[in-house]
Amino acid sequence: MDKLVQTIVNDPETARKVASEAEVLTDFYPRLRGELNYHAKSLRPSPALLDLLCAAFKDELYVDLSPFHNFNCGDLSLLVSWLQEHGQMTRLNLSNLPNFTNEGLSLVLVSGPKRVFEAVYLIKNPQISIQSLCALGCACHLYHSDLLRRFVDQEKSGSARPLLLHLNFTIGENVVTQLVCLCMTRQQTLAQTYRKPDGSMSWDTLSADKEHLGGRPPVYPTKLLFTACSLVHVPLSTTRLVTGIGNLLKWGSYAYVEDDWSLSRVADSSFAIGSSSSSSRSNTANGVEPFSAEPYPRNAKDSYIVGSDGKSARLTALRNGQWALLVIERRWNGWVANHQMKHALVSPTGDSQATSISFRTADISSYLDSIGEKDPTFAGQARELRKWWEQNVDEAEAISFYEEKDIHDILQKVYDHAEDTLGMNLRR
Repeated sequence: MDKLVQTIVNDPETARKVASEAEVLTDFYPRLRGELNYHAKSLRPSPALLDLLCAAFKDELYVDLSPFHNFNCGDLSLLVSWLQEHGQMTRLNLSNLPNFTNEGLSLVLVSGPKRVFEAVYLIKNPQISIQSLCALGCACHLYHSDLLRRFVDQEKSGSARPLLLHLNFTIGENVVTQLVCLCMTRQQTLAQTYRKPDGSMSWDTLSADKEHLGGRPPVYPTKLLFTACSLVHVPLSTTRLVTGIGNLLKWGSYAYVEDDWSLSRVADSSFAIGSSSSSSRSNTANGVEPFSAEPYPRNAKDSYIVGSDGKSARLTALRNGQWALLVIERRWNGWVANHQMKHALVSPTGDSQATSISFRTADISSYLDSIGEKDPTFAGQARELRKWWEQNVDEAEAISFYEEKDIHDILQKVYDHAEDTLGMNLRR
């Protein structure tokens, strides 16, 4: 076997003559992959070698091409494209490749009706800019050295410094672009002041305008407050989004989120440790990745969202085809446990420029169905995510879907004049 794989790697044309007989040997492809990786840095690409690599990696879920330093972007594109269409690959490692470029990245990871990646690794590729990642439209886990470095740099202790600009990743359809959280104190939860005669909540005072700067909120605030967090700069796959939402709701059921900074920190941690896969074969493994270029806006005045143009806005309008995660936290027992977490995914159904916007609401299952309608290949992943949600979130006593009709009253207050607010902030 050693002699066979050495001969094939030294002369890939040989594989075309003996592969059909050799592949019936159970350890042929594992030994061949080992030999290819061992000599990867000295291998020169050729049509025969590309065919050999396709055959060797076709059944692999994780494909590591980082050792193949002599491959140019065209070679990598041909190999990756074939494996996407004919192989089992879901995770791709393109780290530490000296000939890889920004243009090559878009060529290799071109979008289309191909197998969707769970993760792409781009560690130690300084020539690949973070900005080039933003335009990919690749809804998968992106591991890039500079993304990790920005996260660490922003967390270093010391004096305040200029904010790192958010990265505006390409936004496709059915993407969750905003997180809106209504955190009610125990007094607000129980007081009749905030309720209508029929017992339902009155959202007339709902506002994002805080009555204080810093510190804990007043014991008896006169307004119901919401906090918003943008997700447009976050490359979230559907799997990490769903499991991250589950983490966020479970965390909020026993931890109080009291301000914008806390919400951003909790959301960052919840999504960052979202399971990289919810399937049974790897449901015990969590991946940690950067959630945001600016995870904790500790230096941001009024927690404005900073865009790549250097301008800021508190909350932009929600566009057609986009979704927001609405979370309503009600506290029943002071500062400790027994928080009730209600949630819903919402999306506008009419013209976002109209004076009155209508919204559709969905739970996690309905949201996954809406994605599956446009992407039939998503059906298997959706089943796994529904099963994960049922087993890990639906059974939690303090977490439930917000089914009340007054959700539209909340949304009208949250998104009322969002366009005007955006324009005013941009003019400042």
